[in-house]
Amino acid sequence: MEPFKVQQRMLSLTQPSKNSVPLIEWRKDKARVSAAKQVAQSTAELCEAANNAVKDNCEMEMVSVKAKAVATSTAQLISAAANSESTPNPKSVSKQREKPSRTRQTNS
Repeated sequence: MEPFKVQQRMLSLTQPSKNSVPLIEWRKDKARVSAAKQVAQSTAELCEAANNAVKDNCEMEMVSVKAKAVATSTAQLISAAANSESTPNPKSVSKQREKPSRTRQTNS
Protein backbone atom coordinates (compact mmCIF):
# COMPACT_ATOMS: atom_id res chain seq x y z
CA MET A 1 0.00 0.00 0.00
CA GLU A 2 1.11 3.52 -0.70
CA PRO A 3 1.90 5.66 2.35
CA PHE A 4 -0.90 8.09 1.51
CA LYS A 5 -3.48 5.30 1.38
CA VAL A 6 -2.20 3.92 4.67
CA GLN A 7 -2.65 7.35 6.27
CA GLN A 8 -6.16 7.63 4.87
CA ARG A 9 -7.04 4.19 6.21
CA MET A 10 -5.67 5.03 9.65
CA LEU A 11 -7.66 8.26 9.73
CA SER A 12 -10.82 6.46 8.71
CA LEU A 13 -10.37 4.07 11.62
CA THR A 14 -9.98 6.89 14.15
CA GLN A 15 -12.87 9.04 12.89
CA PRO A 16 -16.49 8.11 13.51
CA SER A 17 -18.58 7.11 10.56
CA LYS A 18 -21.31 9.46 9.42
CA ASN A 19 -23.96 6.86 10.21
CA SER A 20 -22.85 6.04 13.74
CA VAL A 21 -22.50 8.72 16.40
CA PRO A 22 -22.61 12.48 15.91
CA LEU A 23 -19.14 14.03 15.93
CA ILE A 24 -19.89 16.12 19.03
CA GLU A 25 -20.91 13.02 21.00
CA TRP A 26 -17.81 11.20 19.76
CA ARG A 27 -15.58 14.03 20.97
CA LYS A 28 -17.29 14.03 24.37
CA ASP A 29 -16.74 10.29 24.66
CA LYS A 30 -13.12 10.75 23.69
CA ALA A 31 -12.70 13.43 26.37
CA ARG A 32 -14.21 11.16 29.02
CA VAL A 33 -11.99 8.24 28.01
CA SER A 34 -8.93 10.47 28.02
CA ALA A 35 -9.80 11.79 31.48
CA ALA A 36 -10.36 8.26 32.79
CA LYS A 37 -6.98 7.17 31.42
CA GLN A 38 -5.36 10.10 33.20
CA VAL A 39 -6.99 9.05 36.48
CA ALA A 40 -5.69 5.51 36.00
CA GLN A 41 -2.18 6.74 35.18
CA SER A 42 -1.99 9.11 38.14
CA THR A 43 -3.38 6.41 40.46
CA ALA A 44 -0.71 3.99 39.29
CA GLU A 45 1.95 6.63 39.95
CA LEU A 46 0.49 7.22 43.42
CA CYS A 47 0.68 3.50 44.21
CA GLU A 48 4.26 3.36 42.98
CA ALA A 49 5.22 6.39 45.08
CA ALA A 50 3.51 4.89 48.15
CA ASN A 51 5.36 1.60 47.69
CA ASN A 52 8.66 3.46 47.35
CA ALA A 53 7.90 5.54 50.44
CA VAL A 54 7.24 2.39 52.46
CA LYS A 55 10.57 0.98 51.27
CA ASP A 56 12.28 4.30 52.12
CA ASN A 57 13.17 4.81 48.47
CA CYS A 58 11.31 8.10 48.18
CA GLU A 59 10.11 11.00 50.28
CA MET A 60 6.59 11.25 51.65
CA GLU A 61 6.26 14.58 49.83
CA MET A 62 6.26 12.66 46.56
CA VAL A 63 3.25 10.67 47.76
CA SER A 64 1.49 13.94 48.52
CA VAL A 65 2.30 15.29 45.05
CA LYS A 66 0.98 12.13 43.40
CA ALA A 67 -2.18 12.23 45.54
CA LYS A 68 -2.83 15.78 44.37
CA ALA A 69 -2.37 14.60 40.77
CA VAL A 70 -5.03 11.93 41.36
CA ALA A 71 -7.38 14.56 42.78
CA THR A 72 -6.80 16.87 39.81
CA SER A 73 -7.34 14.18 37.21
CA THR A 74 -10.44 12.95 39.04
CA ALA A 75 -11.84 16.50 39.00
CA GLN A 76 -11.21 16.66 35.25
CA LEU A 77 -13.05 13.36 34.78
CA ILE A 78 -16.01 14.60 36.79
CA SER A 79 -16.03 17.81 34.76
CA ALA A 80 -15.97 15.87 31.48
CA ALA A 81 -18.83 13.68 32.68
CA ALA A 82 -20.84 16.67 33.89
CA ASN A 83 -20.36 18.51 30.60
CA SER A 84 -21.61 15.55 28.63
CA GLU A 85 -24.65 15.18 30.89
CA SER A 86 -25.61 18.85 30.71
CA THR A 87 -25.94 18.89 26.93
CA PRO A 88 -28.19 16.02 25.92
CA ASN A 89 -28.14 14.52 22.48
CA PRO A 90 -30.99 16.16 20.55
CA LYS A 91 -31.84 12.87 18.85
CA SER A 92 -32.33 11.10 22.17
CA VAL A 93 -34.49 13.76 23.78
CA SER A 94 -38.14 13.12 23.16
CA LYS A 95 -40.25 16.09 22.34
CA GLN A 96 -42.84 16.67 24.98
CA ARG A 97 -46.05 18.48 24.34
CA GLU A 98 -46.48 21.60 26.31
CA LYS A 99 -49.42 21.33 28.63
CA PRO A 100 -51.36 24.49 29.34
CA SER A 101 -50.72 25.74 32.81
CA ARG A 102 -53.70 25.66 35.09
CA THR A 103 -54.15 28.70 37.17
CA ARG A 104 -56.20 28.62 40.28
CA GLN A 105 -59.07 31.03 40.25
CA THR A 106 -60.05 32.66 43.45
CA ASN A 107 -63.35 34.34 44.23
CA SER A 108 -62.88 37.81 45.56
